[in-house]
Amino acid sequence: MGRRKEALDQAVQVHGKQLQNGGQMIPIQGDASKKETIADIVKEISSREKYVNVLVNNAGVDGEQRQSVEKGDESAEALYKELWECPQSDWEDVYRTNVVG
Repeated sequence: MGRRKEALDQAVQVHGKQLQNGGQMIPIQGDASKKETIADIVKEISSREKYVNVLVNNAGVDGEQRQSVEKGDESAEALYKELWECPQSDWEDVYRTNVVG
């Protein structure tokens, strides 16, 4: 599952051919930070499969990349400024995906 269909299709094209014993990758577009989407994903998988052998839950984002502070090189003041100027909605998006999703 992923939010970008193109990335999912590319993953299937590159890695799907390597599966053995009739295994397959099923690309499902969705947003793991939303309950409605998770319910839709469960329905989609249930309609295709009787059971799931392996499920990898690995959702994560890091928000907008800012260039003013380089990781590891920042002073406490520069890091504070960088984080404080970040919109609240960016923090919430990262939390919603990385923790909730």
